[in-house]
Amino acid sequence: MFCPIKFLKRKILIDPSAKLTDVGNYLLLSVGFVVYCFILDIVLVAIISKIFTDEVTVNINNIDNLIVALVSFCLPSTFCFSLLPVYISKKLRKREYHNLGLTFARKKKSNIIKLSSLFLFIISCILLFLKHEIEQAIMIFFVFIFVGINEEILVRGVLFDILQEKFKPFAAAAISSLIFAFILHSGGAFYSNICFRFPLSLLLFWLYWISGDIYSSMLIHMAYDIIVNCI
Repeated sequence: MFCPIKFLKRKILIDPSAKLTDVGNYLLLSVGFVVYCFILDIVLVAIISKIFTDEVTVNINNIDNLIVALVSFCLPSTFCFSLLPVYISKKLRKREYHNLGLTFARKKKSNIIKLSSLFLFIISCILLFLKHEIEQAIMIFFVFIFVGINEEILVRGVLFDILQEKFKPFAAAAISSLIFAFILHSGGAFYSNICFRFPLSLLLFWLYWISGDIYSSMLIHMAYDIIVNCI
């Protein structure tokens, strides 16, 4: 007799015989790890912004100074979304850089994808500097550079690698994309998250899969953020 639960377990789990409670607990721990990084980032941003601007702010749109934006927002996110997760993966989980998509793939297909992604990124930067005054454009440029790099390392690098211990690649990508859309962008509207950010994340995973590293997805992520800002 057809059993939908067994069918789904065969399709999405590495070990179909695994107990659902164990899988659920592992999933909760994975989500909790991202939430921890996210909350830690908010706390550090609030503390550092208070030190530099004498007021607590967690909204980058309230900052109009490049140095303050870099110190108050970009550096904390780099620590919380990149340095700390990678350190934990290497020291506690014994993972290598290639497991996290951080080893530069040198295949011909990968290079073509990277060049195409770089071209789109350059086009987005041109649009950015045409739309905004030079000072504002420079600040937006650097902020989105850090956002793209840090979110890609956390979601497509560390989180995806964690989830692949229990889930097959597509399932791990789908779960990571939901976390990307609804936790990292919890302030966004539900419609925007499900219709734009979730599909975008799946597209970035596809780029990761065909290119062999996360650098193409970083470039497209940055280009997307810049283009949305220009619209």
